[in-house]
Amino acid sequence: MSNVQNATITLYGSQDTVYLYTTEGALNDNQKSANEQLGVCPEWDVNTLFSIDFNTYLAAGNIGDDTATIDGWSIYRQKGGEQTFLELVAVDGDKRSFTDYSVVNNTPYRYYIYPSIGGTLSSPMETDPITTDFDCWTLFLVNPTDDDNVFLLSKAYDFKLNFEPPTITNNTGANVITTFSRYQRVRKNTVNCMSGSLASLLGYYDPSAIKPEDPKSSAYVETADTLDEIFALSANIEHRKFLRDLQGRLMEVEITGAITAQQQNYNGHIVSSGQVNWTEIADASNVIILDKG
Repeated sequence: MSNVQNATITLYGSQDTVYLYTTEGALNDNQKSANEQLGVCPEWDVNTLFSIDFNTYLAAGNIGDDTATIDGWSIYRQKGGEQTFLELVAVDGDKRSFTDYSVVNNTPYRYYIYPSIGGTLSSPMETDPITTDFDCWTLFLVNPTDDDNVFLLSKAYDFKLNFEPPTITNNTGANVITTFSRYQRVRKNTVNCMSGSLASLLGYYDPSAIKPEDPKSSAYVETADTLDEIFALSANIEHRKFLRDLQGRLMEVEITGAITAQQQNYNGHIVSSGQVNWTEIADASNVIILDKG
């Protein structure tokens, strides 16, 4: 048993303690053998009663006893080799998953998950570096939260199937003025925002849709409601919209102009391809988009 008071730990009764020690210089064979017998240091999880981590800083956590209830989780993110942490979100204690959509492609992220018991944060669970490798543009429809620049995902559209490479412009204009000299004068505006169009098939891929008894069945799925849903994006004013490109650049955008589509019949299957025009309307470099699970 243990008693924690004013950062002092008192042990009494029968106690088995696993410890790790270090010395200056290289370990000798006996020290290596003793160290190996200790095994891998267990990670902090929801069943841990007490944990101390001296790897990079002094950190200890105590969740009391087996009846302790985790009130919530505070989740932080560390990007690449950066030294600072970004506070992502706080979720209820009964949550066991969340999804972070605002990441840059091919970049390692490490997450620190702090349990809260009685309003006190305990030692965090630390993930291994996680690297994404998404291969499509994604349009996010989101809802705001009480926190600035933090949004919850409502809907995501992946432009992936039969995707046509988009042409992007930064919309910087120039006015060329003829003068009385041999040179013309050029005046530029200050606009430097992205815009373009995305074109792909409007359905989605579902291997379970293939029915062995039906030779005409296909993994490509498109229903009568698909086109209506895509067309509704052009009139949508209830959600803010963010677009993530292949590199993970996140832009706040708005749908501009009409959405066009073409329908064709392939072996009894209706296949629609559509084009969505968009324009960047605000900086989104500090935006966080989450799905709390």
